[in-house]
Amino acid sequence: MQLGILGMGALDTVIDFWEDASAVHYSAQHSEFDDEVQKLLQMAYTLQEQSRLIFCDETQDGYLSKSASESLSLRSSCDSTYSHTSEMYE
Repeated sequence: MQLGILGMGALDTVIDFWEDASAVHYSAQHSEFDDEVQKLLQMAYTLQEQSRLIFCDETQDGYLSKSASESLSLRSSCDSTYSHTSEMYE
């Protein structure tokens, strides 16, 4: 479970880089590259949401038999990933 949450954090970081790359390149000149990066970002957002459903919903529903502090740490990671995902769809 913890590895899944770590993977979600890594995906969050990658998405931030791709968004920055898209913004910088798009402002210079719109191209096929921009369209491909946007497609990639949409797939990443979908993956992010699916991973949240798998790893975070199980954590929040109490499927884990972890200590309270570990469980709280996982919930915090899920909450920050969820808020980032929500911003993408607004």
